[in-house]
Amino acid sequence: MAYIEKVYIDGYKKFNDYCVEFNKEMNVLIGENESGKSTIINAIDLVINQRYFEIMNSEQIFNKNKLNKFKNNPIYNNLPEILIEIFINFDDENKLLKQDFMGLLYKNSKEQKCGISFAYRFDSDFEQDFKNIDFSVNTILPIELYKLEWKTFQGSTYKKRKNPLKSLLIDNSLSRHDIYGSYAKQIFESRIDDKYQRQLSYKLKQHFNEFLDEENKILSFGNQTIGIDEKKSSIEKLIDIKEDNISIQNMGKGKENLVKTEVALQTEANLIMIEEPENHLSHTNTRKLIEEIKKHSNNLQMIISSHNPLVISRLNLKNTIWINETTAVSFNNLSKEVSDFFLKADNLFILEFILSSKVILVEGATEYIYIPEFYKKIFESSIDKSGIHVISMSGITYKNFVEIGKMLEKKILIITDNDGNQERIDEIKKCNEEFKHMGININIKCCNSVEEYTFEKVLYEENKELLDGLFQNSRVSLDYKKVKLESKALACMLKQKTNSAMKIISDDVVMANLEVPKYIKEGIEWLERLY
Repeated sequence: MAYIEKVYIDGYKKFNDYCVEFNKEMNVLIGENESGKSTIINAIDLVINQRYFEIMNSEQIFNKNKLNKFKNNPIYNNLPEILIEIFINFDDENKLLKQDFMGLLYKNSKEQKCGISFAYRFDSDFEQDFKNIDFSVNTILPIELYKLEWKTFQGSTYKKRKNPLKSLLIDNSLSRHDIYGSYAKQIFESRIDDKYQRQLSYKLKQHFNEFLDEENKILSFGNQTIGIDEKKSSIEKLIDIKEDNISIQNMGKGKENLVKTEVALQTEANLIMIEEPENHLSHTNTRKLIEEIKKHSNNLQMIISSHNPLVISRLNLKNTIWINETTAVSFNNLSKEVSDFFLKADNLFILEFILSSKVILVEGATEYIYIPEFYKKIFESSIDKSGIHVISMSGITYKNFVEIGKMLEKKILIITDNDGNQERIDEIKKCNEEFKHMGININIKCCNSVEEYTFEKVLYEENKELLDGLFQNSRVSLDYKKVKLESKALACMLKQKTNSAMKIISDDVVMANLEVPKYIKEGIEWLERLY
């Protein structure tokens, strides 16, 4: 099976000297809005399928820095250009076809590779015309003097009909021109053999000619005749995708997305690219779509862009590629233990964690409620303005997050309980020493006293008088895990964690006088200092 091994992009939209390496089968692109996920998919489509209408007569497709360099100094050597290279692995199949794509015609070439190169650059034949342009009034890039060029790495001209990757692009963003016709055309070309495409096209033309001959008297007046526009009446322009006789154009957006994906997965394509498959889908239908994708993902390569944590975790975190401004980070080296954890856990915070630069991980809902209030007390400012994200791990699972955090160089504060275990306290100290020695910005904080085994116990001990007064009229039992507790306040905080937390943070007097536990205060101040 031939598949895309790597894509190199230079000068196209936001990317300069940018490289993305792909897995043989499943690839899920994630990143912030405007990070370039769609740009990467469009770049692949532009090269292998020669879909270049988007780039014609537009300065916007050039990298902004390169374009500004030219506009600030409009000389020949500053003319911006675009280079996109698709590296293809033929997997030892079709050696004859492989020869057409193998060579050294790629940037920084050291050994023969297989692939396709696309360049959009100034045509040197018009260098004299460029010299005659007066840029003193308005610096406009002379796009009309640019040329498009597709070549294989072997050096021969590349044409779409030579495409070694039968590919489909499903764009659920609604941003494309003629989205329905474009999609139907892709399905037609990938599902129907070339020979039958030509036969169907010929038969359709015959029917049109027969119709015109039969209705000639009605359609003729004087020396003029009403005819049919051949450009608009080709079979590629007329076809549509239907399910149960209903066009996808007349379906709800969610149903349309499902049908488009299901139809695509049933084709013989060996590369399917899907932009935001979760768009317009409910949680249930997103799960259904994910199962369809997983079921048909063998023996083909899939490149998916997504903002949905369910898509990311259920399609295996090892298949994730994080797109940021400078690099594309593959999760391929993530341990099986960690990827399996997120696969089973359906952790809805995993995407938030990956996209955050600073994170506070807490064990449960109670700490999740308190931390923003603690931050506000310490810095007299909202935690939302700081760019710090608080994520509840729903238990002691921080080791799974730590492995990802180390890989992505995240700044992480972990707030955890010692569970009354001195070995756990010692282990946490050892981990922190290792992180510091390795230059990793991860800090695990817990109370160092085994007597104060949980967060609620620490908070109570540092605010006894204040909290006893708040909960003095509570009817809660003092019995807790076969132990008689010393106060109603502590009993409420341990047995009714969420309700007691809301009661505490809702009382202005209590919050004004509340002492933030020392280990938490130290941790938050440490995280705030990091840049």
